[in-house]
Amino acid sequence: MRESTAKKYELVFIPGAGISHLVPTVEFAKTLLDTDHRFSVTVLTMNVPFGPIQPSYTDSFPQIRFIELVRPDSPSPEMKHSLSGICEFIDHYKPHSRQAITQLIATELDPNSVSLAALVLDMFTTTMVDIADELGVPSYVYYTSGAATLDLFLYMPILDSTYETDLKDDLTRELEIPSFKNSVKEIANGLERSGHRFLWSVRPKDGSTRLDELVPEGFVERTAERGMVCGWVPQVAVLGHGSVKCFVSHCGWNSTLESFWFGVPILTWPLYAEQHLNAFSLVKELRLSVELKGYYRVSEDDLVTAEEVERGVRKVMEGECEEVRKRVEEMKEKSRRALKEGGSSAGSVKRLIEDLVQGR
Repeated sequence: MRESTAKKYELVFIPGAGISHLVPTVEFAKTLLDTDHRFSVTVLTMNVPFGPIQPSYTDSFPQIRFIELVRPDSPSPEMKHSLSGICEFIDHYKPHSRQAITQLIATELDPNSVSLAALVLDMFTTTMVDIADELGVPSYVYYTSGAATLDLFLYMPILDSTYETDLKDDLTRELEIPSFKNSVKEIANGLERSGHRFLWSVRPKDGSTRLDELVPEGFVERTAERGMVCGWVPQVAVLGHGSVKCFVSHCGWNSTLESFWFGVPILTWPLYAEQHLNAFSLVKELRLSVELKGYYRVSEDDLVTAEEVERGVRKVMEGECEEVRKRVEEMKEKSRRALKEGGSSAGSVKRLIEDLVQGR
């Protein structure tokens, strides 16, 4: 049968809020589209205040339809910084998601030639499974973190059942977070002392503070010939540039995969969520990265220092970690083989496509 008359399939992706969940979703969607041209993709986006999506990013993928969902009332400051609050906020998107999908089916999909094959969710949007059930279509969860974190999450109910009290009841003190402003100054001093060229992405949480007000006086002028300080950057494009030899990263899963894809060693600086687990695996188990600072620090006095930054950057850039760089280059080749014909990732995608088609 010719492709023009073949049955077509629509996939609707509903990633979690923010750019860090959108990026892996789009990459996965692109892989499906490149593998089988019978599929088309719509991505529903949640453009929230604490994780804004750059229009320039979504505009660069014309083969994907993006629908920005109507935003519910903004979450309170307390809700923004709690996992349960964020999940509750995302749950408020459910009626808007249902409406967007229903309208998509009514206006964009021809029932004689295009069928809605499935909803593809991520770990923070599993509440949308109800919508898939109502529409009579399958739902899949695309887990946007590593296997070790998934294993930990699956073990959580067992761990919880071994304790009689809620874990939150045992937290007798608040976690002390170092001042953002003080951390920025220490990083600036460390970068300047290292003597190496740098691109530094700094995004103040309140969005109101000017970058030049955060760094030490005269820093921008003194490093103008070898450094750049800016807000958001296209991380993939930066890591793909041949001159980049070190990536100071908080070790989110997206950043980890992108860094190894381009063979760039990571200087690990985990802060929260699964980042500590990722960093520990990269440094201690896989020996694919270099440690910037220790793990599980919670004291206000334990912010990263200029000396740590300088020492870490020099270690990666000045030849002290050649074995790490060699292993990262090997990981780069392995990751690319996985996506080629006969590779493990390519095989997984083909099996998923078969499952999607057979289900419709």
